[in-house]
Parts: sequence; C-alpha cells; structure tokens
Amino acid sequence: MPNQKGNTYKFCYGPTTVHSIDNWTEPPGDMTQVTYTYQLSNMPAWAKRPEVQALDNRLALAKAPSQPQTVILQLTHTGWEVRIPGQ
Repeated sequence: MPNQKGNTYKFCYGPTTVHSIDNWTEPPGDMTQVTYTYQLSNMPAWAKRPEVQALDNRLALAKAPSQPQTVILQLTHTGWEVRIPGQ
C-alpha cells in the first residue's frame, strides 16, 4: 500500500496454498505450462480486523481463490521448478 510519500509497504497476511490445478500441457521434454489458482491460508487475526481490511481490499478478495495464474515449470534433477524468463 502506498503511503502519503508514495512509498509502498508489503505485509505478509499469511501463506498461500494452491487451491486448484486447472490445466497443464503435456511436457514435450523437460518443461510444462500449468494454470492454477491459489488462496490465502491461515490469515492472522490482526489481518481479519475490519479496520485492517478497509486499508487493503485485497484482504477481502484473499478469502476466495485467485484468478487463474499461469506458470512454466522445468524439470530439474531435484524436481519441477518455476522457470523465470531470462534466467
């Protein structure tokens, strides 16, 4: 959230967990594209307070699963990892 000076502060409202895996491509090799939704879990009591939720409308939205997200995974010697473009 930006403050009066335009600075943005980031708070951790709790961990996210995968809610659903909706689609994936058959890997042609060592990569696959996955579409999924996630959800905030174990939100702390302070983040559930109405005055805190009024400051950041994403908190109310966090109770429901996210919009579909897409990620590319690459198979490595330790398992599937998120592939970050350009790396």
